[in-house]
Amino acid sequence: MGLGKTIQSITFLSEIFFMGIRGPFLIIAPLSTITNWEREFRTWTEMNTVVYHGSQISRQMIHQYEMFYRDAQVSWPQWVNLTLNCVVISPS
Repeated sequence: MGLGKTIQSITFLSEIFFMGIRGPFLIIAPLSTITNWEREFRTWTEMNTVVYHGSQISRQMIHQYEMFYRDAQVSWPQWVNLTLNCVVISPS
């Protein structure tokens, strides 16, 4: 039986997101719960989620096309060193 930790964590991240802390946020969870985390984010928030999992080629594609920061001064996606504003760890 779940204790609601996932929803509590998602609600917390959603609240700080709407207070102006736009992320990025990192969630570290057991592989068996990753699909649940992604589903709950899509259900309860309008925040974008990227699941960084799969084969090496899959992760390279995610890294190249989904994990970027678009600078207003530059017309193409540009990598920058990002500081994580919140990290959530879900124990197994």
